[in-house]
Amino acid sequence: MKAKQSGAVPGVVSTTYVRLLYEYLQQRGFDPEQLLAAPAPDAADLGLGRFPMLRWRELLDKAVDALDDPLLGLHLGQSITPAHLGTVGYVLLACANLAEAFARIQKYMRLIYDAEPMQVRIRPDAIELEWGTGFGRPGQQVDAAAITALVQFARDMTGGLGGPSYVSFINPAPDIIEPYQAYFGCPVVFAQPTTILRFPAAHLSLPLRQPD
Repeated sequence: MKAKQSGAVPGVVSTTYVRLLYEYLQQRGFDPEQLLAAPAPDAADLGLGRFPMLRWRELLDKAVDALDDPLLGLHLGQSITPAHLGTVGYVLLACANLAEAFARIQKYMRLIYDAEPMQVRIRPDAIELEWGTGFGRPGQQVDAAAITALVQFARDMTGGLGGPSYVSFINPAPDIIEPYQAYFGCPVVFAQPTTILRFPAAHLSLPLRQPD
């Protein structure tokens, strides 16, 4: 088993996002509050509550141990729904296409995941979402869950068409990388200076499957 990371981890995530883990564990037959030794966030806050990033990492580490699943972040992110993003999730569903959704993600990201700022770069053939390390390194499970959730949401909104063309993580490569490559369907590299999600420029015009 990999050693746990230690040290201060600045930033917060929304409580609706944290509930993703509780629901994931419950769906697999666990009592999440007992397993995590912590009560679930209030379901009535609509994403207005804030949860410390360090505490979020600790909960993920507990779940990794309990499930004996070193790929928890990758698996957890695939279960994201608009409800886990609070009101921001429904704002995204009102977008006409993926370009508009990315613009709103950039604008409202801190309401869901307030840590390293997201930088957006538009290239002739691609759009890149990038996160540095100036505000620390939350860890492999935190990053894997967040990046997978973004990709899953893009795919869900576009009927499975909005996948990335390149993914990089700042964390060391896990023992098994094939599941990452299989899920993202593109080159996935680790131990990089920044975290990057790159999407083909052609995806920006993809209409949302069910704009609301």
